[in-house]
Amino acid sequence: DENPITPTMMKGIVLLAASFLGVARAFAPSAPVGGVSSSSTSTTGLEAIAAGFGSSDLDSCYYAAEAAVNAAKEPLGDSKPSIAFVSTTAGRDIDKVLDSLGSLLGDTPVHGLTSSGAVLTSGGSVANGLGVLLLSSDDPGAFATAYDAEDGAAAVAALKSRMESPKAVLMSATPGAEEAIVEALAEAFPDVPVYGGTAADDDLSGRWKVLANGKSSGTGVSLVGVGESVAFGASMEGPYSPDKGSVVEATKTEGRRVFEIDGKPAADYFYEILGDEVKEQYENGGLVLPQTAQKPIGIKQPLTGLVKKIESKIPLVKRLVDKDFEYITAHLAAFGGEEKYVDFFVPVPEGSKLVMMDSGDGPATG
Repeated sequence: DENPITPTMMKGIVLLAASFLGVARAFAPSAPVGGVSSSSTSTTGLEAIAAGFGSSDLDSCYYAAEAAVNAAKEPLGDSKPSIAFVSTTAGRDIDKVLDSLGSLLGDTPVHGLTSSGAVLTSGGSVANGLGVLLLSSDDPGAFATAYDAEDGAAAVAALKSRMESPKAVLMSATPGAEEAIVEALAEAFPDVPVYGGTAADDDLSGRWKVLANGKSSGTGVSLVGVGESVAFGASMEGPYSPDKGSVVEATKTEGRRVFEIDGKPAADYFYEILGDEVKEQYENGGLVLPQTAQKPIGIKQPLTGLVKKIESKIPLVKRLVDKDFEYITAHLAAFGGEEKYVDFFVPVPEGSKLVMMDSGDGPATG
């Protein structure tokens, strides 16, 4: 029997589509040329929405924010932005980024998070990047936001008070808090899809932040409710191929911690696969995300509902679907030293079938 996990916690690529063409690229503007990039689009759905986005890799937080915001504002014309989505590399001074955005955007709600190493764009990754997506709608109820520096349930309650029945919820969370927030959202908004990601830093030192309206937190959550007037859709996939010859069972687990694989110490299994590049962490314990970022495992899951009915010709989807199963990707976070357990960035249910995944040439080609 397969053990289902929360689909919204899958680590992968998220594509969002609203009532404007190109929002699937909302967090992926073209690579900056001369420090700045921009793109725009607008169309008419249930409610006309204008969208614009820009990115910059300028060293100055203010000038980077100014360049990205100005590029994103251009296609909006005289329309006031309804909301700003922001992604910035964790190495920037986040307070300066927020101060700059506040002076440039005024009271426009901000939702965002930090990224590890680079901001991803359609033209490739941008080191030291800052990206801004602006959406503008004539409907004041198109979007609602909520934020709490520590308490995910409080943020969910605040969002509920501002938007009773969202069409979807976008979530930016911090490591370790995701499951509790998803559970609170499921209780407050039954059957409402939740999409989002986890804030990151460059070295797992805890510099990750979620961003909201001039504030930031390394333990908080930022939420956006998408209103009924916005035509919205989403797709989520992880860009990996399963090694079908490497299926094992997580025979003893607790939350994100795996103690045994096929009845043997989990650390021994992963050390055998990863080799000497994790020898220090295997022997003494420690974080290993840099060594495992391109080598996730897949938690084998049965296909259900609409997903089971999809027959896609897209290679990315075909790689992740194996007849009646899909693979929820997860990254190994740490070795436990002498205790020989390993930790992941998602819960691993006991009895799960685990499969090593292959990233191919994706990291090299972007």
